[in-house]
Amino acid sequence: MALATLVKTFLYSTVHAQGRVAVVVASSGIVALLLDGGRTAHSRFKIPMQGLNSTSTCYISKDSELAALLQAVALIVWDEAVMMHMHVFEAIIRSLQDIMAVINLAFKFLPFSGLVVVFGDDFRQILPIVPRGTRGDVVVAALNRSSIWQHVRVFKLHTNMHVQRLLAQGGAHAQVDATRQHAFADYLQPVGEGAERVYPSVGENSILIPHDMCCNGPTVAYLIEEVYGVFLSIVEYVARSAYIIERAILTPLNEDVDHSINSSMTNMHSQSTMARPHNTTCITARILWCMGSTMAFTPLNS
Repeated sequence: MALATLVKTFLYSTVHAQGRVAVVVASSGIVALLLDGGRTAHSRFKIPMQGLNSTSTCYISKDSELAALLQAVALIVWDEAVMMHMHVFEAIIRSLQDIMAVINLAFKFLPFSGLVVVFGDDFRQILPIVPRGTRGDVVVAALNRSSIWQHVRVFKLHTNMHVQRLLAQGGAHAQVDATRQHAFADYLQPVGEGAERVYPSVGENSILIPHDMCCNGPTVAYLIEEVYGVFLSIVEYVARSAYIIERAILTPLNEDVDHSINSSMTNMHSQSTMARPHNTTCITARILWCMGSTMAFTPLNS
């Protein structure tokens, strides 16, 4: 569990232990499922799905159950906040001000109507999506370009909790795994900050990816072989399922998934002798990451 998640969980639990109300939301459905009592921000605040602009409000009537809930709230926790367009936050503020003004007119003139709001995220990660927008359009749409940002106090978290968890769990390879994860984090930080050396002669925003993060061949077939190579040699069904669940291939482009990876995986599945061939296995977690401003990096030979 990341440190940011621990902080949000601690705040949420503390408020509930005091008998007060906390609302926990996330910008994406997957993250919302991971949060205790979490829902997507669009679901919780009835944010408009289309036509959002600088004057929008949310679909919350003053006499609704949702309005009554928000009037009782002591804390709002919002994960992956920077993924949202700044107009989303401004729409929520306008709606909260109208709802909270029923209790006290002074709330109408306070950002988030005086409520404590905790945003969790990193501006080095995914920013708002602006259809057909330029890089400048995306930057202008970010939360820190909104007028509400002047009311935000920033706290930076520095401890790598994944490394700490590996060390706490112990085991024969704990120190090696922790060292590897720490080195991986140290590599990602300058990439996310745009400080990593780039190689324009190879391609725009191309960086050097360490050899231990690259597969041994230039094609998708080589990558699949490296990630799932022993899959067909595993006879027992449960062991096969566990093997699949622990691995995933991540790619930023849908066309790579549709045309290359999925077709190759389908062919592999057709060769399988699993006892339950029509059972759908959820593929979730592990393997190669390429992160940065364009997420389209080219590995180089040293």
